[in-house]
Amino acid sequence: MSKALIVVVVIVAILLLGVLFVFGQYVSVKNTLVSKNEGVKAAWSQVDIVLQRRADLIPNLVETVKGYAGHERETLEGVVAARNQAMSTTTPAAKPAVKKPGTAAASAIKLPPGVKPVKGILRTAFALKYQDFVIGTGALAEPGKLYKVHYTGWLASDGTKFDSSYDHRAPVMDKDNKPVNDADGKPKLGDPQPLTFPQGRGRLIPGWDQGFEGMKVGGKRRLFIPYQLAYGAMGRPPKIPAKSDLIFDVELMAVTDMPAPPAPGAPRMLPQRPGGAPGTAPGAAPGSTAPGGAPATPPAGASPTSPAPTPNPAAAPSTATPPPTTPPATPAPTPKPSNPAQPN
Repeated sequence: MSKALIVVVVIVAILLLGVLFVFGQYVSVKNTLVSKNEGVKAAWSQVDIVLQRRADLIPNLVETVKGYAGHERETLEGVVAARNQAMSTTTPAAKPAVKKPGTAAASAIKLPPGVKPVKGILRTAFALKYQDFVIGTGALAEPGKLYKVHYTGWLASDGTKFDSSYDHRAPVMDKDNKPVNDADGKPKLGDPQPLTFPQGRGRLIPGWDQGFEGMKVGGKRRLFIPYQLAYGAMGRPPKIPAKSDLIFDVELMAVTDMPAPPAPGAPRMLPQRPGGAPGTAPGAAPGSTAPGGAPATPPAGASPTSPAPTPNPAAAPSTATPPPTTPPATPAPTPKPSNPAQPN
């Protein structure tokens, strides 16, 4: 065979192989599409079956809802009918008795035997109010004992602070009893000094004698004191105007027994708040004289060798903040001893 014929045969063979390859791919793709089409048809048939089942359930559900609504309607109509029948057969309620003005209930206060009740409206002239914002866990504030208290006082009218135990700080003293100065050359002050007073002795305003009932050591209370239980109609000018209601925040630091009375003939001295004189008014400077109180220095004309005036024996140790409701009378000096000790 010639070379040309061989080349023609090879080319024809290659073309036949290509045709067979393309035909095989066509058949494969066709079979794949047919199989997928059958799957899609099967899926749609399943969807049709599910939809048909749901469609069958819808009428049943509608009937169920209608039946339930009808039952509820019948029940509601029965309740309304029963209510209307009950209202038509119920007798009108009696009108509540109206108290006539001026006929206060005397039974509000239990009277002892022998005291006849009277007619009239029971009123309260004034009252002490308080708020406990820290409940103490220490000793109970028993009446007739010494209370040690930190406090801050304000005017209820405008909130002006007129006094506070935290402002009373004594200067620090060295071993020679001389004031210690700080880096600025000013006297170094110690810790704030709480107020100690005898409860129920009338040394302070009535609101303080009454305001600690039920407290325990460590407790904090806010007192709302009307002017009738504070400094009265006159007030304590210039810091406390006339008829001033007061607000105090108090902290009960300690409760102790009253000190034993001194032995007869023993000298008695009125204790002082550090940095102040006995009877010092609220916020007064050390050494100042309280209204109506004893001065911090001996009165003019007194002999240097004369003993100091003896205070009232019934008085207990106390500072004077807040000051008493009425100015204390100046104590009369005790008679000089027959043989006073004279300086050499």
